[in-house]
Amino acid sequence: MTKLISIIVPCYNQAQFLSQTLESVLEQTYPHWECIIVNDGSPDNTEKIDKEYCNKDDRFKYIKKENGGLASARNVGIDACKGDYIQFLDSDDLIHPRKFEWQMMEFSDDNIKIAISSNQIFRKDKSDASDNLWITHTIGNLKEDVILKWDVNFAIPIQAALFSADFFSKNKIRFCENLGAKEDWLFWIECTQINDSYIY
Repeated sequence: MTKLISIIVPCYNQAQFLSQTLESVLEQTYPHWECIIVNDGSPDNTEKIDKEYCNKDDRFKYIKKENGGLASARNVGIDACKGDYIQFLDSDDLIHPRKFEWQMMEFSDDNIKIAISSNQIFRKDKSDASDNLWITHTIGNLKEDVILKWDVNFAIPIQAALFSADFFSKNKIRFCENLGAKEDWLFWIECTQINDSYIY
């Protein structure tokens, strides 16, 4: 049975990057995905771009909601997804064409619930390799790293991880909608309190 990946793309006022983000989804070598684009009440031309991609490929799905913030948009996506795995992808981020292909191999072990990849920071643009920074995570104690080292010498961008969907359904994990910032940090703290079946 083929496993489906649900990609959740929250969008607010980043239409200038959105097409590149969605193209990086289309370029995936692993073809079994749905991409849920959540327009968080964006006043720019996000809706126009979203609908173009929905017309281009029926694996793209579109949800429009009132502005509620990043955490709210991600939670709406979680509730709407149908996949066996969940990928969060902000609308100014890119994923490597083989990301899903490579990370899905790690889930051959049923105990693994989170697979975390390396990531690259673009200081200017993706063509300027000299000014970009590759970050590869080292295997350590994830709970300690998240609580004690976050934003000091450690962080996991949300797009680096691929999650088993049952990790969310069984544990009722959601992003906290009452925070103005650091929702990812709180999310990772909650993840590490529940489960340590992860792999870098």
